[in-house]
Amino acid sequence: VDLVLGGEARAAYRDRVVAFVRRELLEEGTADVVCLQELSSDVVAHLRACLCAPGGPWMQASEERAILARPGVECEALTCIVSVLPFATLPDVVVSTVQATRVNMRRSAAVRLLAHPPLLLASVHVRHGPGKAGDNDECIGALVAALAAHLAAHADAPPSAPGVLAVGDFNGPVGGWDGRVHAPEGRGAGGV
Repeated sequence: VDLVLGGEARAAYRDRVVAFVRRELLEEGTADVVCLQELSSDVVAHLRACLCAPGGPWMQASEERAILARPGVECEALTCIVSVLPFATLPDVVVSTVQATRVNMRRSAAVRLLAHPPLLLASVHVRHGPGKAGDNDECIGALVAALAAHLAAHADAPPSAPGVLAVGDFNGPVGGWDGRVHAPEGRGAGGV
């Protein structure tokens, strides 16, 4: 495992991630925002050091390890948003799901894009659900509930605002879900 995740291979991986984001946002201009998932802290630090400067692009990463990662064995499951559009930082969207022996907390980076109308954007990494592969309704449901609560707490927009966009790794089909986040008390709602 150390041969795959360490040394030169690790440095090359960090450089490839930076090159991809730079190409999409700055060189080819094919994207305004790039959302990344399943990052480790060294990749986040390398992105920040290589890409971020006053005047943009701007970056927000989830604040803490989403899981208790074993160094050299597991990913820290961090998420990240890099954008050429200005944004206001928001607290992470925290999703709690129950595993057999503990509560698993995943943190997703979130920002409010300062577009018109404003949009809450989250880079999400949904953990695998219990049971058979591809059956992730429980964990996706927990994400939807967390997004709705986050939208209600941090929307700072009129109720007619489009709401929230979640981009990332859902670890399963989202077909059983209607694609909408319904915030309590009539605060905005948006498709994901």
